[in-house]
Amino acid sequence: YLAIQSEPQSVAPDMDVDESEFLIPDDVDPELLEAFSEEASELLSSSGQAIKSWQTDHDSEVDSLQLQRDLHTLKGGARLTGINPMADLTHQVETLVIAVSDHKVPADEDFFDLLQRCQDKLSEMQEQLAQRQPLKTALSLIKEISWRTEGADLEIDDRPLPEPEKV
Repeated sequence: YLAIQSEPQSVAPDMDVDESEFLIPDDVDPELLEAFSEEASELLSSSGQAIKSWQTDHDSEVDSLQLQRDLHTLKGGARLTGINPMADLTHQVETLVIAVSDHKVPADEDFFDLLQRCQDKLSEMQEQLAQRQPLKTALSLIKEISWRTEGADLEIDDRPLPEPEKV
């Protein structure tokens, strides 16, 4: 009986969370915001390609590392410009990707589905940012990532990423 209770959940709890709108801070330099918006678009294009390639070859360390680099850079830019919903989601996605890369969470169909939904949400946020519209938060995706990584021993702070390979 006790062993049954300690089994991990196989069905996700209700992930619906009320999302709110995040107003772009007034005190952010417009040129910095514009530069970040353009960089975010490029990073999301690169990360989208990395996801597609990784989904084709689950053992591809190159694609996993490229995705980690893109997410890490995107997170830093979002933090610098005060775009917290984008920074928070990116941090959680980065955590999830590292957990999968470290074989602490499976690289299964559910993972790639969640990863693609996060990618779509980040792209939506980037478009809202480019148009200077309020961003919708991604609390339900963050909750789902937390559920998927629950119980995994994750240590990602201060983890250096290897340099990209020279082609």
